[in-house]
Amino acid sequence: MSTTARPDPKPPRSLRPRRTLATRLARRDEPWFVTPEAARNTPLMRLLAVALLPDEDRALAGVERAERALQSWRAEHGDRALDDGELRELLQQCVTDALAPVAGTPLTSGISSGFDSRPLIQTMWDLGHEPTLYCCGQPGNIDWDVVQWLRERMGLDVHMLDTTTMPFSLEQYELKRATSLDLPLGAVGLANDLVDQLVPRRINVHGFLNDTLTGDNREKAKSAVGDDRAAFIGRNDQFLLQQLMEPSFIDRLAPSAAVSPDRELDLYRQYDIAYRQYSRIRPFDNEHQTHVFPFEDERWMGYWLGRPLEERAAQTRWMAFVRGMGSELLADLEGIEEEGKRLRWARKWRFYGHKDTPGLIDLDALDVTPQHEPAFPFDPYACARNNPTFRAVVETSLARVRGRRVFRESFLSAVETRFWAGDVTASKMLNGVVTADIALASGRIDE
Repeated sequence: MSTTARPDPKPPRSLRPRRTLATRLARRDEPWFVTPEAARNTPLMRLLAVALLPDEDRALAGVERAERALQSWRAEHGDRALDDGELRELLQQCVTDALAPVAGTPLTSGISSGFDSRPLIQTMWDLGHEPTLYCCGQPGNIDWDVVQWLRERMGLDVHMLDTTTMPFSLEQYELKRATSLDLPLGAVGLANDLVDQLVPRRINVHGFLNDTLTGDNREKAKSAVGDDRAAFIGRNDQFLLQQLMEPSFIDRLAPSAAVSPDRELDLYRQYDIAYRQYSRIRPFDNEHQTHVFPFEDERWMGYWLGRPLEERAAQTRWMAFVRGMGSELLADLEGIEEEGKRLRWARKWRFYGHKDTPGLIDLDALDVTPQHEPAFPFDPYACARNNPTFRAVVETSLARVRGRRVFRESFLSAVETRFWAGDVTASKMLNGVVTADIALASGRIDE
């Protein structure tokens, strides 16, 4: 019998998602694009499949706290809706109580194009606080461009942390990955290092959890209608690698220990709170900064968790409240009546143009490679093209991951070639490759 090793399967002609790709390329139940040893490393494959290294204890505590908040609110207030004035008063109470224990310590707060940070900042202003503001991104990213537009319009004092000039290094990433929950490769953690230089000892006021409370996140998932677990898995396909795995393989990877169909909250919100929030993206304190989360106040959590779907879908009630604040910080909403996904597109069209109507931002005039998609918070391709230090991170990590013998060479070569050609799917896959390498190097995953 021949002992010649079977050659690697040829990489797909395109790395764009195809439903049939997993069935066509899978070997038995193991993904074709990693080595058999890597396929049996459950934490590594869970990271690649759903961008998670879940902490079940933290996840369960998050769900239990959310349900206690819901039960406490209902016991005191029932199901009565709050009008705008009452909701604003509740938000001010939450911010006041969150900041009272840290009075006298400098405050910082990140500002973006989203609709959580800006109402929070406006509320702090209303209460007499003046946090140092910062924004991370690059020209051509909607977070950056909206904040820059507001900065010029309002004379706003915001520290703009540009990923085209920000210093990147594998050592910094590995340190962050050893002490942080947020595993997918990005720039926010490194931006925080730059803020530490601006304000060495600070309280960072963070909008953690709010979109999970105020909006129905199923609409952001691929399987928006149907099984809650499948919807959560689809939404967290950060690296577009699920298409290369058998559904049964992904099913075994998806976490479930901290959630239960017997709980009061629906399963999707349990998954979202437990794994995406408390077990992945919750910021950690360090020697430079302590975080406060006014939206994590149990009164705020209890109210929103008890609201019906029609109020939470597309953040309908939250957006009505935000518009009613009349804040100049939300001037990009002026004249736009859409909600949900339509609102996101309407704002993109305003800033970047649509059909024959020019936008406020001319991407063709940029002297840097623009991001693939203006809504991306961080685009590895654009950053690698613009920033030599990040390009070195990508090139060094790719060389290093080859030595780890985790991924098939055919897959790595295809991803690398298509990444430098500007393929969006390959950019997300490369993000997964580099993130896995850093997680292995930092000890978050055992080899």
